[in-house]
Amino acid sequence: MPADPHDLPFLAGGGDATRLIAAVDWSAHPLGPPDRWPDGLRTALSLVVNSPESMILLWGPDLTFFFNDAYAPLLGPRVSWAMGARFDRVWADALDQAMPILDAARTGEKPRFVDLPWKLDTDRGAADCWFSFSYSRILGADGAVAGFFIFTNETTARVRADEELRKSRAKLAEALDDVRALNDDLERRVEERTAERDRLWDASPDLLVIVDFDGVFRRANPAWATILGIAPDEVVGRTPWDFIHPDDRAITEAAVIQSRIGELPSFENRFRHRDGSYRWIAWVSAPVGDEIYATGRHVTEEKEAAAALLAAEDQLRQAQKMEAVGQLTGGLAHDFNNLLTVIRGSVDLLRRPDLADARRARYLDAIGEI
Repeated sequence: MPADPHDLPFLAGGGDATRLIAAVDWSAHPLGPPDRWPDGLRTALSLVVNSPESMILLWGPDLTFFFNDAYAPLLGPRVSWAMGARFDRVWADALDQAMPILDAARTGEKPRFVDLPWKLDTDRGAADCWFSFSYSRILGADGAVAGFFIFTNETTARVRADEELRKSRAKLAEALDDVRALNDDLERRVEERTAERDRLWDASPDLLVIVDFDGVFRRANPAWATILGIAPDEVVGRTPWDFIHPDDRAITEAAVIQSRIGELPSFENRFRHRDGSYRWIAWVSAPVGDEIYATGRHVTEEKEAAAALLAAEDQLRQAQKMEAVGQLTGGLAHDFNNLLTVIRGSVDLLRRPDLADARRARYLDAIGEI
């Protein structure tokens, strides 16, 4: 019949484990009632139920199963009947794994395992689980094995958390590798674009320049030396006003203001060559951040060709006018000569002494009609 916990002073402080031990009907049990238990069992069981660590005690040839309050959650629904039951019944689903360890401990080995995987029935939790534990044998006064201490903790939650953490770290490492690869690719592309831009900058036949909003040149390309005879490093740090023709200052200032407010002005002005002469430059500019990027095309020859064309067209118009005047003058001279011919003929006839008066009068009338 069940015992009164107060009649089991060696189990004092054992909490629920003590009450579960007292609730077992030990009268027909191979160990017999608690008051007949050997001192070794009582001492060992007192140690187990009062330990803050998760522990079980296996005692006697049948490996009677005892556990403390810290171990109870590992049993799940088995906790209601496991106290005092045979180990091979309580953990029937783990015998294939547990018995070799017990046999090793029985010979004096001290098996200790960390995060050992186990496969159990699912009545107490997940089938796949992990435990950390150590087995120690208990020797009786005669040196024979009387039982076993087992320190054990289920580490399933931590192992799975560690695995998730490992996977997360692996994913993070993979993501970081992808980011690094992307950064390397971006850096490579930036380097390629920079090299390409620099090649275009250096090879451009047009003037290229970067100007800040104060009008100071920050960078110039080699075309400045080709077109204006001024090295790029002589341009940097100076302003347009150091080079432009005085008559072009107003249009240049207006273009700078337009660029500052985001417009894209196109204009022409004259820049002074190193030799003191001026070159016509057609500019296109655009703001980027707090700077202005400008491209200048050398159009002096075009301007001179246009001027020469205008001069030639003017000369052509003058020649056409003179030709028209000549044609008009020639026509008038021809008509005048015809009139003179008539007059001379009539005068010659009038000089004839034998000319009749009627005919003389007709010739005079003809002259009068001219």
